[in-house]
Amino acid sequence: MVPPTQSGRPYTSAKFGSGALRGPRTIVWGVSRPTRFEHNQYVGDKRSRVVHDLDGATDACAIDELMASEQFAAFGPDSLAEARNRGYRPHAACTGGSSGGPLAASASAAAEA
Repeated sequence: MVPPTQSGRPYTSAKFGSGALRGPRTIVWGVSRPTRFEHNQYVGDKRSRVVHDLDGATDACAIDELMASEQFAAFGPDSLAEARNRGYRPHAACTGGSSGGPLAASASAAAEA
């Protein structure tokens, strides 16, 4: 079997940064997540059973204090629905209360009723 080629050369011959195989660049500035949660969006506080959205974290979340206490939890899959399955409730300051899709809307409606 002959490997796929581009311009008559095998893909393996393309050099990093040559532009031959590189797609559009995405640069994200100002995103600072805790080192242990670079690839996670949601982190739970085991003490209060609250889940925080690291993308929408505010000063009220006190993520630095949570990391210092080492009483945090990650979820797999990394979703708000999985955090709810494990008994965590969304933190209103960073998750917006009901910003988790249809599950969050139904949960907040049930809580109000």
